[in-house]
Amino acid sequence: MPSTTSGSYGTNATYVLFGDFLQTHKADSVVIDESQKFVMGGLEYFPGSDGNLYAKREERAYWRYKYSDTTPVSAAHGTDYSGSTAWFKVEPIKWRVYDESKKMLVAENSLVCTWFSSYDTNSNTRTVGGNTIYGDNYEYSNLRSYLNGISTEGNNYANEHYVDKGFYQSAFTSSAQNLIATTTVDNSVQKEGRSCNNTQDKIFVLSFSELKREHEFDVRDFELDGTIGTVTGRLRKHTDYSLADCQANACFHLPSEANMSHLDDAAKKDYLDNYKCFEQYGPCAGYWTRTPHIYGNNPPAMRDVTGYGDICSFVQVSFWKGVVPALCLK
Repeated sequence: MPSTTSGSYGTNATYVLFGDFLQTHKADSVVIDESQKFVMGGLEYFPGSDGNLYAKREERAYWRYKYSDTTPVSAAHGTDYSGSTAWFKVEPIKWRVYDESKKMLVAENSLVCTWFSSYDTNSNTRTVGGNTIYGDNYEYSNLRSYLNGISTEGNNYANEHYVDKGFYQSAFTSSAQNLIATTTVDNSVQKEGRSCNNTQDKIFVLSFSELKREHEFDVRDFELDGTIGTVTGRLRKHTDYSLADCQANACFHLPSEANMSHLDDAAKKDYLDNYKCFEQYGPCAGYWTRTPHIYGNNPPAMRDVTGYGDICSFVQVSFWKGVVPALCLK
């Protein structure tokens, strides 16, 4: 049954546990039995000596992050990936009850990092039904295909890698899948941008308007140097599994005269406070929404929301951002 508890950042909401997914970095004491394999969706699970299931993945983090057990993610930085791998434990997924009347749940954390589309916003377009499909179209995106494990017309990559191997198939047993409703997802444009048809999905990500509504859940106090401050915004934390693939995403570079030389005194203080918050709490996850949006004179882009404000980012192959799934129960 749902219970009211404290969230990752001290928020209060009603939470439920539903489904299972890779989350925590494996402890050194756990031994994996690779002679036994259990395939579920797009993941291969192996039993650990502690009685839990584990799966392995490549570490491709952009920054020198640390997992929740303080183990460094990898020595990778920028595009100089180390190619190292790590094991992660399968654990119950924690969801916030976003809307009781709709039985709508939103994941408490960023569960995985991935790209939005394998088609760049400004090029590599497709023609579907006589219409030009750009990279910022959620209906035909890699993200939607991955979340639901479905084919995407004209998207060979998604069709090869995600069909029946997506988050939906990997995180939920067949009995759990039977509890998830098919939701009519409103993909309306926010302010400006290219239109996108509404979709019928089992799993989706929030729109910008839904994120604005959720703001009330996310006010957190923190202490730096004895001073209490408040961070507001739609905060999300990476699981260890998500952090392993966190690329150029809500990270702060080490403070130095070089990277702060263009800032005034007030901006330098904000920079240092944000970095201290980053050091204390870890990186807040920048994560995808489904709402197309134009920022200034830039091409249409998806809105990326981080713990320190709203940032628009181009939808490009090279950008991998966090995924905070949502769903409705029957």
